[in-house]
Amino acid sequence: MIQIDVDPTEIGRNRPVEAGIAGSAGAVLGQLSDAVGQVAFDAWLARLQGIEEEKRTAQAQWEQSDERPIHQLRLARELNRFIDEDTIVIGDGGDIVGLAAKVLTIRRPGRWMDPGPLGCLGVGLPFALAAQLLHPDKKVIVLNGDGSFALNGMEFDTAVRFNLPIVTLIGNDGQWGEIRVPQVALMGEERAIATRLAPGTRYEKIAEAFGGYGELVEAPGEIVPALQRAFASHRPAIINVLTDPDGVRKADAVRAYVM
Repeated sequence: MIQIDVDPTEIGRNRPVEAGIAGSAGAVLGQLSDAVGQVAFDAWLARLQGIEEEKRTAQAQWEQSDERPIHQLRLARELNRFIDEDTIVIGDGGDIVGLAAKVLTIRRPGRWMDPGPLGCLGVGLPFALAAQLLHPDKKVIVLNGDGSFALNGMEFDTAVRFNLPIVTLIGNDGQWGEIRVPQVALMGEERAIATRLAPGTRYEKIAEAFGGYGELVEAPGEIVPALQRAFASHRPAIINVLTDPDGVRKADAVRAYVM
């Protein structure tokens, strides 16, 4: 860990560093760049490309899985089959957004929004309301986790009242996955505190109660047809997709938490 900071008292304050350099980041990086000169990165890049290819091969297994409950990477693959360059996708959640970002092909600027690093969950429907108002000719899809949907899900009422045909796709694994997965990995199942949600909650019924379109999806092959029906309804919609509570561990994404 190398830290460059104009204030020498900040060196090593947040976490231990192997090398601390007091100075302007721009000036120091310029000096380092000059010192490095023309270094050949071919071998390093080849090694990284090999690692990436191994990850893509392993990931493809889950993108094509027909397991039920549905694996999150398969959900993302089906969503990727559906979207086009006129679709705005908003990610709102933890694991579901992180996994989907590895799969979705975003073709134009401004077609993907999410909470950002260390961002605030619950932005999905609020972002979608603004996006649909600004771009009434575009399809707007919110990819929610069940936990993040719970934070601002009642904004679905706003979408109905303003006749904004947003489609909310919920990956419903019955847990606060981004919290539960590392807790289980680090401390064990019995010490994962307050990370479960009710399994199989029928979130699509919220849409029906407000006058929107709702549909429950339990099999991978039903995802794209459900999206088609939701947009054909021309109403705000919730598609409730039952996903695998163990999906992140199966995809080996848990390593990101414990490394």
